[in-house]
Amino acid sequence: MIKKREHFLNEPVFKKLSPIIFIHILFILSINILFGCSTTDNETPDHLRSILSKHKNENHPEIITMKTLQIEKIIFILTNKIREEHGLKTFKLDPSLSDIARSHSIDMVNNNYFSHIDPEGKTPTDRAKDKGFKVKRFLSKTSYIEKVSENIGKMPTGLVLYRGYVEDTPEDVAKALMKSWMIRPGHRTNILMYFSVKIGIGVAYDGKYYLATQNFH
Repeated sequence: MIKKREHFLNEPVFKKLSPIIFIHILFILSINILFGCSTTDNETPDHLRSILSKHKNENHPEIITMKTLQIEKIIFILTNKIREEHGLKTFKLDPSLSDIARSHSIDMVNNNYFSHIDPEGKTPTDRAKDKGFKVKRFLSKTSYIEKVSENIGKMPTGLVLYRGYVEDTPEDVAKALMKSWMIRPGHRTNILMYFSVKIGIGVAYDGKYYLATQNFH
């Protein structure tokens, strides 16, 4: 017999749990509900807390939050869905590449610019090299690429020109960013590049706009 939901927490197994363990289980469940999937090695509570702590900014307290991390996750899911629809292999989410992408989004917020080239004149490939990312990848025994491609997006919420109304929810923001990339030939090419195998995604919020970066390798 199916038990009613309101009696779930009254089950004996929950009554026997210590308060600390009980709180920990609820925290894990909340993370899973937030991301709409089970926790993976790269999405443990400790990992998420580490990202939030690393990018804490008193001038921009909302620059990196659980909400921006959720937008990143949805962008990743939508990107791979599009690749599957085009018969391409899905991307592997690379934590190092995501850190590079997230740092660029944060830098655009902190320094008030929107460009692939940062104020120091560095390209996406330069920034990846600075972070110690191995940009050289062999496609065959004789050919290789030594480049990190990049998409950037800047999305407000509310009534947006050519986008209609964008709700201030992770799902709507992520979908609007993906639509804006897919209608631009260069961005679309990066998403559908057949020899790219890794992706990094980083989203930051400046109080009005969500600035998103996708890095491909």
